[in-house]
Amino acid sequence: MTTRFDSPHFTLQELADGVYVAIAKPEGVAFANAAIIDLGGETLVLDSMNAQAAGADLRRAAESLFGRPVSQLLVSHPHGDHWKGNGAFDFDTRILATKPTRELLKDEATRERALWEDPSPYHQALAGYRERLESEPDSRWRTGLERSIKRVEHALAEIPDFVIRMPDATIKNKHTFKGSRRRAHVQHVGAVHSKDDSYLVLPDDGLVFMADLGFFGELPVMMHCDVDAWHRQLDSLQAGEYETFVPGHGPVGGKAQLAEQRGYLDHLEDKVRQALAQGGEVAARKVEPGAPYASWLDGQMARLEGDIDYFIKYLQGN
Repeated sequence: MTTRFDSPHFTLQELADGVYVAIAKPEGVAFANAAIIDLGGETLVLDSMNAQAAGADLRRAAESLFGRPVSQLLVSHPHGDHWKGNGAFDFDTRILATKPTRELLKDEATRERALWEDPSPYHQALAGYRERLESEPDSRWRTGLERSIKRVEHALAEIPDFVIRMPDATIKNKHTFKGSRRRAHVQHVGAVHSKDDSYLVLPDDGLVFMADLGFFGELPVMMHCDVDAWHRQLDSLQAGEYETFVPGHGPVGGKAQLAEQRGYLDHLEDKVRQALAQGGEVAARKVEPGAPYASWLDGQMARLEGDIDYFIKYLQGN
């Protein structure tokens, strides 16, 4: 059920009594989904989205839903679209991550601070996007370029007020959040989509918040992944007891969507392998997925380039 909370960055959806997902809007700057969970007496948030403005709306949504401050915020992995909203949360909110993720976030924070001091890479990217948009005939590329321009413009606008908040503490690999209403189990799986990934299971509600193990109805980002580990995690979830899955990107789904994502990984790998054998890298870089994945490409062509590049290196043993 969609719950009314006005944000340009996400739509709030109720999954169970006291359990909500904030689904990122394509036109906003959240870029990734987040969760708001009433444990019973305290509020847990999973991930804080890609921008401080989106994180601020997420915090307001959590406070308005349960009438209290957010107690704990868990960062699932070190990619910026899941932690850059941290600075919107009050310092009474305890931010948590696994030890490897916290260490990786230190490097991410260093890069962010460098961009504050010298935002020229942002300006160069923006100029490149705008120049290409003027001449790009492919509407699928144009959609992605327009979104990228908006995100970079917003990142530049946030620099004067942007606050980097690192995790206050680390959690163990199999941490459990416990409240009077429900439990939330952290499943730490290491390097899968990123260099360190965790997801959240609500056993009392039959829900799995996959973070970026899940991309439903859109292309997964593969540039930092271990595809073999990703296969194993998707297969494990497919064989498991839970039926409802909340991805880091895309709408809430079930085992059909897990299978579809797994199918995309196999499908694109096969197409790249065939193209490499028949025409080398030049042919491989022109590959496009067939149905049903072709319908995911609007605004996703840059991701497709990255996924193809990953498989070229993977298949060449690099």
